[in-house]
Amino acid sequence: MVIKNLIPKGLKKDALKYLFVAIGVFLLLLVFLKFKSVFLTIFLVILGIVSVLWKRFIRVSLGFELITFVTIVLCFGINPVFAFFAATIMVIVGSFISGRVCIPMFVKIGAYGVVCLVSALFLGSNIVVRGIVLALINNLVLHFCYIFVFGFSPANSALDFALNMMLNFFLFTRFGQIVGLF
Repeated sequence: MVIKNLIPKGLKKDALKYLFVAIGVFLLLLVFLKFKSVFLTIFLVILGIVSVLWKRFIRVSLGFELITFVTIVLCFGINPVFAFFAATIMVIVGSFISGRVCIPMFVKIGAYGVVCLVSALFLGSNIVVRGIVLALINNLVLHFCYIFVFGFSPANSALDFALNMMLNFFLFTRFGQIVGLF
């Protein structure tokens, strides 16, 4: 199966436009951060992008990605607007390097937008609770869209959902305190 035939005409071009806008806003917002936060943020965004590189070689969705963790950490470490633009960059660049530029990429960006909006409701709670609840919301939005909008297999989507939740539970219980470094 040729991947190029699955990508609608003009989608790559549109994705590049969105990527450049997101990078521009991201860099503008990066100017307002403290010096140590800049390096930590860049490291986390690169980590989020690299975490989906395996999808280039394996076509099964395993739920392993760090974009959700990084986005939620940035929501509370910096702010939700910044986190949304970082998530947009991670999703688009990750999709390009993994060779999966397709319509669900935009659904992922929308799901991260929902997470960033809802994160404002959890400002006073523990990072572990916040992270797990927001990861759950992200996975529920994606699971619903994958099954009911795109017609993906519920079994594959459930596997992706479960593995991603286990990964995020582990990450937030072990490394959630990284928010304090900002």
